[in-house]
Amino acid sequence: MKKLTLFALTFIVACTTPYSPTDRPSIEQQGENREIIDYIDKRLSEEYYWLDEYVEKSGSFDRNMNWEQYLDRALLSLRSNADDGYINPRGERILYSYIREISNSTLATQSNGYGIVLYYTVVGVSSEDSNRLGFIVDYVYPETPAAEAGIERGDLILNVNSTDINRENYLTLFNTIQNSSTTELSLNLYRPVLAGSSEALLSCTMQRTSISKNPIVHSEVIIPEGSSQRIGYLVYTGFDSEFNTALVDTMSEFEAAGITHLIIDLRCNGGGSVSSAITLVSATLGRSYHDAVLCELRRNPRNTAVHNTSYCTLTEVGASLGLSDVTIICSENSASASELVIEGLRGLDIPVHLIGSTTEGKNCGMDV
Repeated sequence: MKKLTLFALTFIVACTTPYSPTDRPSIEQQGENREIIDYIDKRLSEEYYWLDEYVEKSGSFDRNMNWEQYLDRALLSLRSNADDGYINPRGERILYSYIREISNSTLATQSNGYGIVLYYTVVGVSSEDSNRLGFIVDYVYPETPAAEAGIERGDLILNVNSTDINRENYLTLFNTIQNSSTTELSLNLYRPVLAGSSEALLSCTMQRTSISKNPIVHSEVIIPEGSSQRIGYLVYTGFDSEFNTALVDTMSEFEAAGITHLIIDLRCNGGGSVSSAITLVSATLGRSYHDAVLCELRRNPRNTAVHNTSYCTLTEVGASLGLSDVTIICSENSASASELVIEGLRGLDIPVHLIGSTTEGKNCGMDV
């Protein structure tokens, strides 16, 4: 079989399609839209970390627009909130507001799809045809159509619904996998050569279904040949408190296996629940660290929803590895609670060895 030659490209692929709201809501939408804006105004004036300037200026904001635009324009017009958000690769400022549009019909951890997630996706696949591209699979959610089809991390998607990926269509085909509402997805994939195995071309057809986004997408105990070490490897893609029990179960399995080292892969983890960060660190360290402060959440003194600084302390969670250091794999997609874990461990004098690139740098949220 002829080998494919992979080479890096400088494409940037977004995982969602940018939303472009109209300036004004329709007549039918105006009542509901004003109600949402009133809700936003209340949340920001009572809780926003930079609420002082927001309260000062809110009377001059135009409320005759779609609420998405109102939220962005209001926050982007402030000068005191420079630490709110970051600049994405397209030069857009992304804010850390907790105010989001959600569906009442599904849980945050449930969605319709196939279970494939792509982040660092676009690569050239042939030195002979510079127009040919492929998508590298970053991870696959367990018990989803993709997992049942045998798709694995590191597989290279070459063809989507009988169409080869190229420079002209890669964004469309990327969204077909990540965001499309199509009910069926056919893929041709290439699996590179691994130690003790051979390269392979794979084909599969999957039916779209409701999937559970369990953030524990992979865990294993690695025993290097000729070594007494037992290394626990956890791929964790989101701090979701709904899966704290599953996280503790995984750490308990590591504890039962007697692991001596822990590698936590947070490359695709943009953060989430602080309680999940507490659970992860509590299970990683020994019981002697219980009741130790992992972090403080500081708020505006005029915050009327939560009046005090919150101290997040470690606790008994049902697993205790008792490790004295941790290795974390990170990237620019590692943010928020991922960074909290890194700095919280270091604050407890636990050495954290980082592998990868610089993390996002998120030290704040909407109100902390």
